[in-house]
Amino acid sequence: MKNTNATLSISVMLAASDVPAAVAWYQQALGATVLWSLGSVAGLEIAGAPFFLGMPENNGWESPGKLGITSCRVEVFCDDPDSFVARAIE
Repeated sequence: MKNTNATLSISVMLAASDVPAAVAWYQQALGATVLWSLGSVAGLEIAGAPFFLGMPENNGWESPGKLGITSCRVEVFCDDPDSFVARAIE
């Protein structure tokens, strides 16, 4: 039987060659909150949506900078996308 009252969360892990720098950018540009950090991997949250950053360590994945293309797609749904994007650009 399907539980229709269950909460569903979807998270992603983004590859970053410098996790501490990426964490700082997400905090400054998008208002992310750090949930935890181990240096080379960190859990963050924006408006209740969790996501993770991790440094590729010869473990089968790479950062977009090394690949030359994006390695993950993340979509943000919000009430005021113009303000959200404007803050990120600033």
